[in-house]
Amino acid sequence: MKRPPSHDDGGHEGAGMMRWLLTYADMITLLLALFIVLYSQSQINAAKFEAVAAAVRAALGGAAERPAPLPTPQGAGRAPIEGATRLVPGSPPRITLEEQMAQFLDAIQKAGLEQSTRVLRENAGIVIRLPDDILFETASAELRSEALPTIARLATVINQVRGTAVRVEGFTDSRPIHTPQFPSNWELSVARALSVVQALIASGVDPARLSAAGYGPYHPVAPNETPEGRAQNRRVEILVTRELVRP
Repeated sequence: MKRPPSHDDGGHEGAGMMRWLLTYADMITLLLALFIVLYSQSQINAAKFEAVAAAVRAALGGAAERPAPLPTPQGAGRAPIEGATRLVPGSPPRITLEEQMAQFLDAIQKAGLEQSTRVLRENAGIVIRLPDDILFETASAELRSEALPTIARLATVINQVRGTAVRVEGFTDSRPIHTPQFPSNWELSVARALSVVQALIASGVDPARLSAAGYGPYHPVAPNETPEGRAQNRRVEILVTRELVRP
């Protein structure tokens, strides 16, 4: 026959239940403290982090002394504001676009390029325009051998005007192209820009200053209905802008 639980048995069972609840409460408390510490670290608030860390150490029976600060890396500081720019360290003082334009015109004239190039001023910077007939054969992205001296002289001009970035842009006329090498004018314009970039690098321009872009037939400077207009649209433009450090 089952003996009914005595008062003493109930007391033992209640004590066991209380021990389980205390263990569970301790675990929840520690997890809460951990989450608070992680949250404080994610906010990068040193004062809050140190206060929470001291409280956790005190709750766990440790000393509540102030932790030693972490060493700050050389040059560390607040991250630059989005969109903020600065000149490359060691670059010359900022000059106006008019002064930069005058430098390019003077350098191009001294290099004997005034007949084969056209220098334009745009909002983004200075554009050196080269017609494709002095650079490439039809439907080809390989530079003519006679174009290499022109590219070399342009490299000299670009190197004389420091503190600038250079983007080489390729353009075509509106006539479609579909070859195994160039399925469309997009590929042809990009390949021609890259060919000029590689020639500039070979002539001594720092590759870090260079980039390439292809626009196909979508930015004409003349109507495509005439041979003369199409000839003007087939071109390579070298856009020169002030060189800026990216954050």
